[in-house]
Parts: sequence; structure tokens; C-alpha cells
Amino acid sequence: KSMVEYICSFTHANMFEDDELRMFYEDIIKRYKEEKEISIAAYSSLEAPYPRLLGDIMLEQHSASERHHEKVGLKYVKDKNPYLTAKSSIKALELSFLKRKREELAELFKTASEEEKKKIIKAQAEVQSKIGRCEATDSDELYPNPEDDQGNIVTEKKFEYKMKSEK
Repeated sequence: KSMVEYICSFTHANMFEDDELRMFYEDIIKRYKEEKEISIAAYSSLEAPYPRLLGDIMLEQHSASERHHEKVGLKYVKDKNPYLTAKSSIKALELSFLKRKREELAELFKTASEEEKKKIIKAQAEVQSKIGRCEATDSDELYPNPEDDQGNIVTEKKFEYKMKSEK
């Protein structure tokens, strides 16, 4: 529930370009509001497209081999913090949405009146500003940590020794 609350505080259904994903998102919200079960079991028993979408989410389609790091020199490690994964996904979703919005505004601009063009230019500047901020800022800094679920947050901070006199 806390993850649904967290993700929904930064997203909305219009951010999803794909109709099936939008429908899945809206169904999760509906189930959350009605306090129904949101689980693998609940969605796998529903009619199409839910089982397929669930499979896409649960399946690691492109997982690296055990010795992948020997060839490339990089080792991929799954996030210990599910909120970092959520933040990265929210950022990608938001960037995609903002870029689509920018394209829509450019299309509107072509047929707009002079008065409407001024409003569109202002909206384009706002969207471009948000895109720039999103691209320039790390996802962990872009979205705050949840307030009520600090127990699930794993930090990468290092231990620092402080002498008694410094405390």
C-alpha cells in the first residue's frame, strides 16, 4: 500500500501512453481505493490483458548472465531499495510524458491563433523547463523519500566515527 501511495503521489493515468498500461494503472488505483487485494494472485486470475501485463512486469526479459561482468567490466546489481527503483521508473515515465506534451504543443502551435500562440509558447517554456530539470537531476534527488516507510529504505551512507567530545 505504501508503494502505491508513493508512486501515485508523483504520477497520473495520462502519463501512460499505452492504453493497456493506463488501464492497469487505473485498476490498481481503483483496487487501492476500494481496499481490494493488489497482488500477483489477484491479477493473474483476471481476464486479459492483466495476466500478460503482470507477466511482463514480473519477467526479467533481459537479465545479464552470471559472468557478464567479466566481459564488460560492470556488474549489475538489483536495487536493495525499492523506492530507488520506483524513482527511476517515475522519472522515465515523467520524461516520456513531458516530451509527448512538448510535441502536442508544437502541433497545436501550427494551427493556433495569435492569442493562442502566446499561451502555447508559455506552456512550451514550462514543459521544456521541466524536461531540463528532470534530465539534469538524479532521480533520487528529484523525488523525496516516503515519510512513513523509512524502515524499507536502505541507504548507502558509510559509517562515520565521532569522538565523544564531538557529540
